[in-house]
Amino acid sequence: MADVKLGECHQCYMNRIPNEVLSRIIVLHVQSELLQLPSYKRDLKYQSHTYTTLRLACKRWDETILSTPRLWSWLRMRFNDPLANRESLIIPPEALHNWVTRSGGSSLSIHFDISFVQPSYPDHEDPYIYITKVLDILWSSIDRWNNVAFLLQSQEDIALFAHRSFQGAVRLKDLQFRGSIKHRGPDSPNLSPQVASLFQQLSSIQLASLNLDAANSVICRSLIQCIPVSRLTRLKLVLGAGILLSEGLQICRNCTSLTWLDLESCLASGQQTSATKPIMFPELRILQLSSTCPDTDPNLSLPIIHSPKLEVLSMISDVDDPESTGRLLSEVSRFSPRWAMSC
Repeated sequence: MADVKLGECHQCYMNRIPNEVLSRIIVLHVQSELLQLPSYKRDLKYQSHTYTTLRLACKRWDETILSTPRLWSWLRMRFNDPLANRESLIIPPEALHNWVTRSGGSSLSIHFDISFVQPSYPDHEDPYIYITKVLDILWSSIDRWNNVAFLLQSQEDIALFAHRSFQGAVRLKDLQFRGSIKHRGPDSPNLSPQVASLFQQLSSIQLASLNLDAANSVICRSLIQCIPVSRLTRLKLVLGAGILLSEGLQICRNCTSLTWLDLESCLASGQQTSATKPIMFPELRILQLSSTCPDTDPNLSLPIIHSPKLEVLSMISDVDDPESTGRLLSEVSRFSPRWAMSC
């Protein structure tokens, strides 16, 4: 075990962590929100057990982070940190190339978090040029991708990926898509041809998990049309954050192989309608229901859920109505006899 104090340089971090600990750390999460960390998190202790997470709060990227003894298999690309200075967000392409090369045949988990709100790039280089370089490097390892997440804010952002092929992503099982991408215009609620072409490529990927967190209805429709959702075993869906209630429920009805379902409702009371037709999930074992709107009653927006193999039920709601919650629980317990409530 090693005590690591936030604020030391990267090399000090690595020198103070025993090799036996480094050999078991499977996640490297580099962040730069040093000012946001509360005092009780200033001192971190890392135990030498499997699934240990190493979280480094850094002021700038350098070769040290990507040249540690451990072959890191997780990387989150962050391009929009509002607290960081310019240097902190610029990962040297050469260092990234070395990281991809050294990681051998291990699976990679990559998050594309792209937004151009902050002036976070060198004065001499356009941000799109820099990100294109980064994507070129990462795409060279596409055959080892296991988990990919997109957080995009515009069709221009996703167009960065439009000319790239996903056909080599033979290991990709988990796709996350977040971002409220606007329509092309009030009279043209369609995606650009480039973006539509990108989504079409996803039809050949054997996805097991899909996360549509806060994606708008145009994005959801396009993705669902391309992805055979009947094969999905995990699904996260936000109702009311751009996707219509009827569309969201229809997606759920088509996901007949789900074992894990996370439904979040952002529907205000005026937007809710009663859903009466039951949904059958023959293999569902984990069900998470949540509401982020203070005046939302999840019972009005969710139908009866039949899941005879349900084992875990998690409910988070701002609705302070024991009678309403009791009705939902009684229906779930009636058709899902094996469940445990997690609050």
